[in-house]
Amino acid sequence: DAMREAIAFLESAGIEPGEADAGADILLGEITGLSRSAIRSAGSTRVLSDGELEQFRAMILRRGTREPVQYILGEWPFYNLERLKIRPPTLIPRPETEELVEMVLRDAAAAPARFLEVGPGSGAISLALPR
Repeated sequence: DAMREAIAFLESAGIEPGEADAGADILLGEITGLSRSAIRSAGSTRVLSDGELEQFRAMILRRGTREPVQYILGEWPFYNLERLKIRPPTLIPRPETEELVEMVLRDAAAAPARFLEVGPGSGAISLALPR
């Protein structure tokens, strides 16, 4: 089974078990279009095509070098953005950055505000704030 092999490979590469599972689920979901819960419930009943299997293995090899899943996918959801483009060496926005956006929006609701994001990296904060 491709998922078991992927998780075993990632764990042998030094990736923590929970992180290996999550990464494999996310990468397989990108290829198949299935959610993580659908992947887990489908289990071994979903057969990957040769192309899907090749793509999945290539992604898993990259993840085995500890490349972040976000860089492998090239995009990642952030706050109200379904897909934010993420490329090295741009820093990957963290959940705490989403909390910062919520705090800014809450505080800005009390008074008109202008925003300036200095050193934006991916630009996630500016893109998530309403125009």
